[in-house]
Amino acid sequence: MNRAFWALVTVLTSMSACGQDPAFTERAWQDQVSSGSGGERGGGPGGDDTDGDGMPDKVKKFAFGRSVKPVDADYLFVLDNSVSMVKYSQRVANGLAAIPKDAFPESSKLAVMTTMAAADPMASNLLAHPDINRTDYACIDKEPGFLDLVNSESLSRFRSCSGVRGDHLTKYAIEPCKDQWFTPFEQNANGQRCFSAAIQNPFSPVGCEAGLLALEQILKRKGQSPLFRSNVAVNIIFVSDEQEGCKVAETRGEFSSASKLVQMIKTNSRSASVKLHGIVPMSAPQGVRRYTDEITATGGVVIPMDQDRADYRDVIQKIIESKVEQISSEFDLGEVATDVLSVEVGGQKTTDFEFDGKRMVKVRSLDPAKPTQIVIRYN
Repeated sequence: MNRAFWALVTVLTSMSACGQDPAFTERAWQDQVSSGSGGERGGGPGGDDTDGDGMPDKVKKFAFGRSVKPVDADYLFVLDNSVSMVKYSQRVANGLAAIPKDAFPESSKLAVMTTMAAADPMASNLLAHPDINRTDYACIDKEPGFLDLVNSESLSRFRSCSGVRGDHLTKYAIEPCKDQWFTPFEQNANGQRCFSAAIQNPFSPVGCEAGLLALEQILKRKGQSPLFRSNVAVNIIFVSDEQEGCKVAETRGEFSSASKLVQMIKTNSRSASVKLHGIVPMSAPQGVRRYTDEITATGGVVIPMDQDRADYRDVIQKIIESKVEQISSEFDLGEVATDVLSVEVGGQKTTDFEFDGKRMVKVRSLDPAKPTQIVIRYN
């Protein structure tokens, strides 16, 4: 008994000598040490192992509130692959290249798919929609961007298609990058832009451009596999000189409304926000669904397709500057965490949060009318 008592005194004396309160809790200790500087990941360049367990700490940032600029954003370009789009696609590429790198949110990713829809998006052997003009070439079902994101693997499948035309292969002069999602100014091994490579296409007289339907179909095809990153601001940019729809009336109206598409994306990817945007026509024949209606429903940016425009720098600039509305106080870390070390709201630490022991952190007492940044450090 005496031995135990003096052992306890020795421990308390030792803690006092180190300047620590014996009542210091594990949580308080983590909060104190995690207040030091650190990057996205600790335990190496730009980060710290703040809790001393030998494991690098991680940091996730979230934009919260109404009308805030996103911290992380995904930009999916849905490109019309019809023959009349040749001149427009290059102007989109030129516009993107003219925007400064620092204009994009700090962790932005880009990807490209086409407006080509499928007969059955769930079929193992994917075939283009019946309204697609097949007389031009037989390998159209292997075309990069058809219900998939363009990368080097998708081009390889196209090249290996039996009967692919040589003049179509020459349209892919730039080798796409390996990853389907890439940073705005990322380059391939030859120093060429990933985006420039991704928007290459044979641009044939397909006769059926259905970007909204193709978007819905790729989401269905993905199933539980996320199309976008978790907790990012999702921006889908339709680039087309035709309205949604194909030759037959039955094709029109096959796709869902903007609200359903947004919900599908949030369910599939747990996105922080979703907006549709477009460089598209402003008018449409009677009975044809307009891109502008769906874009407006999500609060997105729409610019009329204009053959006299030198590039589309202005519309892309407006899209990357567009605000998000994230008013849920629950933040998904995107992976299972052992512990949440600290939470900052607008640069100030708070202890008013809950961690579910897995990946969700709920921060209480947030005011959506006051846009702010949430920084969560965890391991």
